[in-house]
Amino acid sequence: MRIKERGLWVACAAAGVIVLILSIMIMSHFPSDAGADVSGYGSPIIAFEFARIPADLVAVFGVDGDPERMRRIAMMDQGNQSDFLFMAIYTVFGALFGMAARRRHVLLGSVIFVAAMIAGLADMVETRTLLAITAQMAQDVAAPDGLTTLWMPVTLKFIMLAVSIVGAGLFMMSRDGMVWTALGALTVLAALLSLPALLSTASLGYLLTASVGLGWSIMLAYALTRSFRAQKAPT
Repeated sequence: MRIKERGLWVACAAAGVIVLILSIMIMSHFPSDAGADVSGYGSPIIAFEFARIPADLVAVFGVDGDPERMRRIAMMDQGNQSDFLFMAIYTVFGALFGMAARRRHVLLGSVIFVAAMIAGLADMVETRTLLAITAQMAQDVAAPDGLTTLWMPVTLKFIMLAVSIVGAGLFMMSRDGMVWTALGALTVLAALLSLPALLSTASLGYLLTASVGLGWSIMLAYALTRSFRAQKAPT
């Protein structure tokens, strides 16, 4: 049975609202402090995602003997365990946006859908790797095995999120007049902030959260608008 376009936008908007709520709730599960200054990343969890060497883990969690080290590890695990639900919902949000957009623009809708799915799968691999790293750290392993491969799912995730948001922005630019043309362009620009952030994460990593957050917010606003608009025939 073919789902009506408006029904897809309603489902997308509902998923987007849940993403917004979960993003606020889950961030409180992660530690807000670190063993060193990681302010360039924006938060300890982003610094952990981009850890590449044991010294990076020390910066996030603290040195051996730091009384806060185990608390940070425990909170990071709590946040990452909650992240499985978050990644599932944001993947559904992106996929539904792509499915709805595909009714009007097959290519862009397909790009949004595929990129959102890949991002979610990469995030799942990333989170499992992060949990494996902290499990080894809890056993005093200085250089956990997953540290050497962590960069792959993390980088793929953020690239695919950027691709899906760029696709959504281009789709919005092709629809509904000047307002959404401007907001679509802003969405594309927001997604492109991921590029300098990925190239210089230690100093610009905070842009990743802003990039995805702004892109998703505009996508949610568009989905809400389409949910309350009368159905029109595809053009």
